[in-house]
This record gives sequence, C-alpha cells and structure tokens, in this order.
Amino acid sequence: MSLICSNAPERKQKNSALPSIPRPYPYFDKLQAWLPERLSNKREAAILADCHPDLRLPPLDDDENFWQGREKGLYVDNDYRMKFKGRYYVQRVQLYRPGPRALQMLADCDAQVNACELALDYVFPNREAKMEVYNYIRRHVIKLYHRNQVFSTYEGTVYTALPPVEGKAPVSNMIVIYPDLECRLTGEADCLHFEWRINNFQAMHAAKLTTPADLITFNHREFWEKRFRLASVDRVRLGRALNKKATGSKRRGPRVVTCGSSGLAYDYDRSLANIAIRYHSYFDKFGHERTKVDKKTRKVEETFIPADTTQAIVDIVRRCTGIPARDYLRPIPASAFLPAPPEKALLTRAREHAFVYD
Repeated sequence: MSLICSNAPERKQKNSALPSIPRPYPYFDKLQAWLPERLSNKREAAILADCHPDLRLPPLDDDENFWQGREKGLYVDNDYRMKFKGRYYVQRVQLYRPGPRALQMLADCDAQVNACELALDYVFPNREAKMEVYNYIRRHVIKLYHRNQVFSTYEGTVYTALPPVEGKAPVSNMIVIYPDLECRLTGEADCLHFEWRINNFQAMHAAKLTTPADLITFNHREFWEKRFRLASVDRVRLGRALNKKATGSKRRGPRVVTCGSSGLAYDYDRSLANIAIRYHSYFDKFGHERTKVDKKTRKVEETFIPADTTQAIVDIVRRCTGIPARDYLRPIPASAFLPAPPEKALLTRAREHAFVYD
C-alpha cells in the first residue's frame, strides 16, 4: 500500500471527532446608539432596568464611568455630537445585553444605531471540551471579504483584524473569539465566546439593522448562517493552482510519483503548496523578508505570518499569488454551531434579569 506524504496536523483534524456542541446563547452583547434628544432620568432608569449586567465583572469604583456603565448595562455620554442625514444627534448611549423593552424605548426615541456586537456563548461541561472546540474553530474559521485585514491571536483571543489605531476608523466587521472568561449572561464557567462586531452605518445596513425596530424582531440564526463560515485548505488543489499560475499548465489530475521499492508516494502538488505557504510566511510577494519597525526603539525586527489557520493561509495566498480562495477551500458544515431557529428558542427575561429559553 502506498503512502502519500502529508502534514500530520491535517491527518489529525480528519480523524479527530469533536465533542458535543451545546446550543449557544444568541444575544446582542453591545449596542451603540445616538439620540436626537437627551434621555430623561426616568427613561434612562427604565432602559437600564432592561439591560443585563455583566456577571463577569467585579464591582468597580463610581468614578470609573465607562466601566461602571458596562458593569450595570448602560453607558451615557453627552460630550459629543453627530450629524447624520442633515440631523444632529446630541447623546451617545451604549447598551449592554439589552432586552426587548430597552430596544423598544430606543425605537420610540428615534435613535440611530451605528455599532453592534452580536455574540454566541457556548457553555461546555469541562475545560477540555471547550478548548478542543475553540482550537477547531480557530483553525477553520474564515471571514469573507477579509481584504488587507490581519488575522491575529493575542493571549488566547482571536481577532480577524488588528485593533483600531488612534485617528483611524475601525474595520467595518470583525470576528472576536475567546475561551478564557465566564458567560456574560449566566456567569457559568467553561464558556466559549464568539462575537461579530459591526462598527459603522454601512455595515449595519448590510446586516439589515437599519432601525432600532429591526433589533426587536432580529433573526439571529439567519444572521449567523451567512457569517459563521468554516473551511479547510485542500493543499493538493492549492498546489495545482500554483503550478497552473506559474507554468500555464492545464493539468487537472494529481501528480504523484512512487519512490522506488519503499512504496512511499510523493505528491508534487501538496509539496508545492507546503513550500509556498512556508516561504511566504517569511517573505512577501517581492521576495523581501518580512520586517517591522519598533516605533519606540526604531529597531528593525524580523517577523513572519504563522500559517496555522485557514484564514492565515487564505491571506498569504491572496496577497502573494492572487489565487482566489474558491479554487482550494473545502467548506465545512457549521450548522451544529448555529443558534436554534426563532420559533424553537424564544429569548425571554426572568425576574433577576437572566436570559432563559422557553
């Protein structure tokens, strides 16, 4: 029997079975809205009463207004103004985990929502199952229209774009994944948090969130069906595409050579893909070594892009070769990670402001 050379991690991913995926809690983690008039104390208290406090945060001092608002569930800012479609908005509010009554009050105030964070919380029975699913998602998650954004991991948190720099607007859409904190709704441990951040009006409109009234009847499952994407890299197809781009070859079949009497088969396409990914992890498309300059010391440091995730490989191949991802990606079904349909899981409020399923 002949053996085809391949990397060990890919064989491990095929043979390993994931633990049972719990049905996630879908909710709005954060909403940012602008109001044409300031909220009265009574209405502000009513909105606050329908916002869920962050059960992960410890009690904070009263002078820390922002974090205090995040702990309670509402942050109000009167220091800025915004003009939108010829109208001025004088108050900015941030609602954390709002309920339907708070959303209805926003709609009654004729608010404009310009930022939103939609979240899925998966609660696992133990840490081992949580980390196994986290590593699987980290390796295979992809974001459409990633363009020049940088896929990065910092202290266990996955970002599909770098944090915004002062003076520059953040990216329109960004995925954030982290497994090291408790569930914000229930305070349960062993929680995996998957979050989609929307940061401007155009992206809100694309997500069909044009008015606060849309938030009340929002279909979380429909939203995540279009955006929760998992895929793996078919390195044989990638190598074949690289060979076609370099030589103009129209070959569609495999190119495998058996090495002598050992029965070991060498796959040229897979080997070419591995070499190209490894090379472009250290060198850009012009053959220049990847470097970065430290802003403080002005020292030039060598750097590279780790190609241990599908999104990182897609970014490397697109920037250095221009080969579209559809030529070598294999989609992975993600229905097990999606929230339940709206008719089967109605999100309601309990007395202690805890989210439960009917």
